Amino acid sequence: MAGDVGATAIDELSAPAPSESPASNGADPGASLPSGDGAECPAPLRSSPLDDRAAWARDPATGNCCRYANQGAAPAGWLHFYDEGACKSDCLCSALNGFEGDFAALAPVRDSLECRCSLEDCPATLEEAERSLCAVTVPPAAVQRLEGCGMVVVIDRNGYSGRAWVFEPSIASGDAAPAVSRLVGAAKFSDDQSFEPCPMSNWRAGRDFFAECDDSEVVTCQLCGDSPGPEYPPCQ
Repeated sequence: MAGDVGATAIDELSAPAPSESPASNGADPGASLPSGDGAECPAPLRSSPLDDRAAWARDPATGNCCRYANQGAAPAGWLHFYDEGACKSDCLCSALNGFEGDFAALAPVRDSLECRCSLEDCPATLEEAERSLCAVTVPPAAVQRLEGCGMVVVIDRNGYSGRAWVFEPSIASGDAAPAVSRLVGAAKFSDDQSFEPCPMSNWRAGRDFFAECDDSEVVTCQLCGDSPGPEYPPCQ
């Protein structure tokens, strides 16, 4: 579970400190070191020379990790780790567990689909997603199926809250087994407003159907329930 990843964040990390710090090697105690992935690292902030434990810091908006001579040298609002692997974890939101900074200062964080599906009950197939959404009774489900741009999304548009599951259909060839859809994106939404970087009521992970596909390319049908907005033909 991704909760285990969260236990590595911030001061909960128990990884041993490097045997030699940049400060002990004659370097500027606040200097940033290469991130290892070619990305540029912001200049370090002024920090106490007494803190000689090297740390990794992650930009919550991009997931980019940079190494600094100590935590105090990292940019304001970045998340701190003493381990490069923890900093580069796919479960960005889960790694915020135990974060004691100002959430309002952080930009929203986008998790990987794998991470969210370790926290959520993700459907394995398009048919399973359709059944689960249409089974919702409070509020009454208003599920639509949208197709376009090589993707299929099922979304509960009840006007209050719901989920969307994005699938990429596989193409069956000849007499091979029937095509099986593959989950590639997910979203949860509600009229609840949260200013936390990783809210539980509003999030997106993986591919974003609505960002990638123009409205003119989308075909919509009503799978179950009544649409609170425009009416669409029933799905076949």
